[in-house]
Amino acid sequence: MRDVVSRLSSQSERLVVVRTRRGDLEQLAAWLARGELKAVIDSRYKLEEAADAFRRLESKRARGKLVIEVA
Repeated sequence: MRDVVSRLSSQSERLVVVRTRRGDLEQLAAWLARGELKAVIDSRYKLEEAADAFRRLESKRARGKLVIEVA
């Protein structure tokens, strides 16, 4: 249904499915450990502020990942 709606509207939507591979995750972990790769964090939210985090995400103004702190 979403595919049909996106074809008829000016907004586009695309579903991307990625299969996790252990070797790829290990490579990413190694780069992170060596400081060769850094995650860009836009902002952090407490679990109670999850709705605010989603509003930030939907605004398309986030310049990195949003972190929701569970504990």
